[in-house]
Amino acid sequence: MPAMPPEPVLSAAAMRRADERTIHDFGIPAHTLMESAGKGAAMRLLQTIQPESATGAWRVYCGKGHNGGDGFVLARYLYEAGASVQVLHLHRSEDGSAGRALAGDVAAHFATLRKLAETDPDDRLHILPYEPDAAWPDAAVHVDALLGIGLERDLREPVRTLVERLNAASGLKVAVDIPTGLHADLGKPLSTAFRADLTCTMGALKTGLCLDEGPAYAGECAVIDIGIPGAVLREAADGDPVRSGYRASDDLVRSWMPVRNAKAHKYSVGLALIVAGSEEMTGAAIMAAEGAARAGAGYVVCGCDHRIRDSLEIQLTDVATIPLPASGDGIEAEGALEALSERLDKSGAVVTGCGLGRAPGTRAFVLRLLETTAAPVVVDADALHALIGQTDLLRRRAGRRWILTPHDGEFRRLFGGAFDEANIDPADRMAAARYVADTYDCVLVLKGYPALAAAPDGSTWINATGGPALAAAGTGDVLAGICGGLLAQGLSVEQAAIAGLHLGGAAADRYAAKRAGRSLRATDLLDELPFAMKERLGVG
Repeated sequence: MPAMPPEPVLSAAAMRRADERTIHDFGIPAHTLMESAGKGAAMRLLQTIQPESATGAWRVYCGKGHNGGDGFVLARYLYEAGASVQVLHLHRSEDGSAGRALAGDVAAHFATLRKLAETDPDDRLHILPYEPDAAWPDAAVHVDALLGIGLERDLREPVRTLVERLNAASGLKVAVDIPTGLHADLGKPLSTAFRADLTCTMGALKTGLCLDEGPAYAGECAVIDIGIPGAVLREAADGDPVRSGYRASDDLVRSWMPVRNAKAHKYSVGLALIVAGSEEMTGAAIMAAEGAARAGAGYVVCGCDHRIRDSLEIQLTDVATIPLPASGDGIEAEGALEALSERLDKSGAVVTGCGLGRAPGTRAFVLRLLETTAAPVVVDADALHALIGQTDLLRRRAGRRWILTPHDGEFRRLFGGAFDEANIDPADRMAAARYVADTYDCVLVLKGYPALAAAPDGSTWINATGGPALAAAGTGDVLAGICGGLLAQGLSVEQAAIAGLHLGGAAADRYAAKRAGRSLRATDLLDELPFAMKERLGVG
């Protein structure tokens, strides 16, 4: 079976290149793409609401560009499905007549719609210029086909006021391609933006629908297949690594999971070494170790401060422990490395930093561990803190074997100086993550919503699972453990990071579907993860 291709997420520029390549190299006319876009959006909308169940008109608001052209086609198909459709357009010629300010394929689709209205026997299709001062009747559906992905400046009148009126109106709100006013790359509203219940986006997801405030404005997103070949979309994503990327699916993650044969044993399916925990944070070691085990590592060993070993052994009944020498200054580097040496040599993955503490001795130990181990490493929490001011070590040793898992605060503290030198705004999370992965030759997992995974091969992945339920202490420790458990089973560092985010988020989604999301605790992720893996991936 061929490998499952990833789902591309495109910037505005990348989407335009995909359109142009489809038209010029594959011979699919722009008129046909527009027909497919409008028809596909109408069909998707009709899956949500049917004309016979709707009270009131279906209003479609169309601009002068390609987005408006999609809207004209959509209106035609809604009418043919039995809806009472009002098309309100924002184009006029100097004499006030409709349609003459349009050009090319947009004008052609408008002409087809107008001809249909002229022959409408049921008086269900009306095409009207938008009048800002006109009465605002109730409508069952409002479709935003005003402005598309090219917008980069604040909305101007009369569109701004129209968008505000639409946001205040009742009825189902649907955006064509992207909500008017939302930046297609950054997910930020440009002064204001249309708030959709459903966004029918053409060809591929747009980056801005996934980032920042984009999900709140887009509502549910449906990708409409308009005929652009998948290879062209992926080529466009690869050509714009800073603003475009990919999203993982259940099918893709399933294709990465190793199959356990009948002869599998605990060593053959992966040994994960967790170096974590301190007197103040014993729970972090438990979360990370259990996360690795639940992700499928066959043998999990936890190296910990000797002072907490007895406590961990009571709670980690199926995880071996290695006591590490420690004192008031923290873990003693040389003695700890000697204690871990046998397991380090055999480990498929190392996870370090979870609740480890920031004592001077512990910091020195972490740096020595990172300097010497040849195994793939998940670097989390206090191990990230140990690297502050030591990014030369990261650059020298990561070698595409390390996964870094900072939250935004850790990210800025660790790389703030580098961002200043490179003139990168860390608030631009996608560009900043891409810079770190490229510069330091590591996989960067930037936690938050949405979580990002940037790989040194030039790809950036936007996680599609999880949400605010994950805003709980210890969930990052579980994530680090899951990534380590997947690494230990043989996934590449990129695959382990992407799959770890996907599965951890899926476990949170499963919990939130049954309970109040705000009640989730890190231990709940451990309970839900096996079910999420079975239900969504089908893996045993």
